[in-house]
Amino acid sequence: MDAFSQMIISAVNQVKNSVVKIDVYKTMQGKSRAAGSGSGFIFSSDGFIFTNHHVDTMPKKSSVTTGVVSAWAAPCEHNPAESLIM
Repeated sequence: MDAFSQMIISAVNQVKNSVVKIDVYKTMQGKSRAAGSGSGFIFSSDGFIFTNHHVDTMPKKSSVTTGVVSAWAAPCEHNPAESLIM
C-alpha cells in the first residue's frame, strides 16, 4: 500500500470513535417519535459534541451512537442567535 493510503487509514483509525450519529425524537400525542437525524463528533473528554444547528435545535430527546456505544444525550445547549453557518 502506498504512503498516502497508509496515512489516510491511520488518520481514520485515530478519530473514528469520535464520530457520532444523532437521532432526534419529539413527543407527539404522548409518544416519542423520530424527528430527524444527523452526525457530529465528540470534541472533548467530557463528551461535548459538535453538530450542525439543524440536527438538534432545542428540547427534544436525542440518542447518540458511536461505533462502540449508544446513549441518551443531554439537551442541546446553544444560543440560536450565536449560531454560524459556514
